[in-house]
Amino acid sequence: MKKFFLFFSFSALLNSNLIAQQLMVLTDNGQIALMQDIASPSTLSQNMAISGVPAGMMIAGIDYRPNTGELYGLAYNSAALTNNAQLVVINTTTGMANAIGSPVSLNLGSGGIGFDFNPAVDRIRIVAENGMNYRLHPVTGALVATDGNLAYAVGDIHTGTTPHIVACGYTNSYIGSEATTLYNYDKGLDVLVSQVPPNNGTLNTIGTSGLAVNMSNPTTGMDIYFNPVTKTNMAFINANVGTAGNDNLYSVNLSSGQTSNLGNIGVPVRDIAAVINRTVPATFSGELVYGLTKVNSNLVTFSSDDPTTIRSLKAISGLVNNHRIAGMDVRPADLKLYALGYNDTSKNFAVYRIDTATGAATKIGEGGTIDLGMGERIGFDFNPTVDRIRVTATNAANYRLNPETGGLAATDTALAYVAGDVHAGTDPHVGAIAYINSYKNATTTMLYGVDEVNNAFVSIAPPNQGALNTIMSSLLMFNSTDRSTGMDFYYDSVASVNKGYFAANSNTGLNDSLYTIDQSGNLYLIDAIGWGVQIREIAVQLQFTNHQAVSTKDISKPNAFNLYPNPVQDKLMIDFGTATAQDRQVSISDITGKVVAEQLIPKNSSVFTFELNALPQGIYILKSGLSAAKFMKL
Repeated sequence: MKKFFLFFSFSALLNSNLIAQQLMVLTDNGQIALMQDIASPSTLSQNMAISGVPAGMMIAGIDYRPNTGELYGLAYNSAALTNNAQLVVINTTTGMANAIGSPVSLNLGSGGIGFDFNPAVDRIRIVAENGMNYRLHPVTGALVATDGNLAYAVGDIHTGTTPHIVACGYTNSYIGSEATTLYNYDKGLDVLVSQVPPNNGTLNTIGTSGLAVNMSNPTTGMDIYFNPVTKTNMAFINANVGTAGNDNLYSVNLSSGQTSNLGNIGVPVRDIAAVINRTVPATFSGELVYGLTKVNSNLVTFSSDDPTTIRSLKAISGLVNNHRIAGMDVRPADLKLYALGYNDTSKNFAVYRIDTATGAATKIGEGGTIDLGMGERIGFDFNPTVDRIRVTATNAANYRLNPETGGLAATDTALAYVAGDVHAGTDPHVGAIAYINSYKNATTTMLYGVDEVNNAFVSIAPPNQGALNTIMSSLLMFNSTDRSTGMDFYYDSVASVNKGYFAANSNTGLNDSLYTIDQSGNLYLIDAIGWGVQIREIAVQLQFTNHQAVSTKDISKPNAFNLYPNPVQDKLMIDFGTATAQDRQVSISDITGKVVAEQLIPKNSSVFTFELNALPQGIYILKSGLSAAKFMKL
């Protein structure tokens, strides 16, 4: 029987719902101000002038970058023809605008400008009333592309009409988002439109907004806020309507285009930006987990105790031969992240080592050719006992790779259920695999897998023979449109246990959640991954190095240190006999070799006290130089 547990924090959900949505306002005189609550648009605080704007330019639009939570702005000089635009990051505490890269040349005219981040690809969309359509890079500030001019689609009710797009906003603005839609406001027609495809500039009418923008002073801005609790998008437009001198704030129905007046802001407003708080705690509990996003193959990180908080996102670069990242795992031998690059058409593969700080991939060796099918889900995991990589696929493929050479080590027997198994005779679809005891120099291990079609948790034993043995036949009802899963086991050397983690999109879910999984296939739901992220592979950062035995010295012999009392409760005395002119490094390891405490003993000291209150009961090894001795903590 499947065992499935759900942990839910009602207080966290309640607190999230109580947070008022804030907007950053760019006033028409070039200042920024914080709208504390959309329910009270006129309540503005932290008003400050923007400094550091290049001479002759003004800030034409603002938006928060979903990946970092930084406020970006576009400085623009409509009177200049070249080098007339500069991407900046605005410090919301000081108002200082810091340039990103060098100025670029944009033909945006003198009318309205839309400026918004595409959260799926981390690029900036710029549209203008004169029909221009650009993309900028948020890291370099460079022009990525001059896209197709804005124009209504063939067959649209406004086909052939010149658009006057003055504001834009993307949906799903959060880190890890891979699905988004761009919406614009056409001031001339007073309609909300979608821009799909955005790079083509194709406009599709949604409906009339009911705004009558003041054409003598047409200040208009737009942004879309993603609510992480309700998983819905809330669109807002600021507009100066009728003959008014100041802007109102409106909510926008993205299905109909209709607007609702939320109140007067009290000042002319050039643009608005929904505040994105990307404050990530410096420390975390649990294990660090790497995730591979389903669509863009971005590398994200989160903690096993708090998967909802995406700690970082890196685009993986350096792949060759049109490879896609098909799987990844941390190698027990060196604790580095490795990945499999695969080309479904040519069947060419390569092993890569991934720099987790930058996302840069370094190819190991020349790779080769293996048959993992076309678009199949692929398993990739290190066997810790022999330091080889197991590769499987939902087409029943079964290979071993050498991480030192990057080449094929063996083509093993295709995966198949053993005779007498509950699934004997059915085609296996094992898309996620993981070995236990993932630490250097492990002497025993077991390979587990997940059959995403048969909803089964299996052992693969012997793995070289591809023998599948069902352990649980009702693991989880997977979403039929997204059966990709990820699994990994982390060895906790302190508790001497294997901790399994599993990422999957359940039958009723739109995105992936993180679970714990044990060797019987029991699942325990931890939480959703991010605010809505589809993950097709995970790898847990290993910590245990399992150092081999050190050179030891009997404490009864000359020149070795002496430990007392032994056994000890809280204070361990270390007597070196004589003082030295240099500092001494002392470390304490558990019986598996994991260093659990370190201390630098100052020079001219012969006796030192080591506080052990933080250590649990057990046998430990204290080492200094080439000398080591065991002691028992009570």
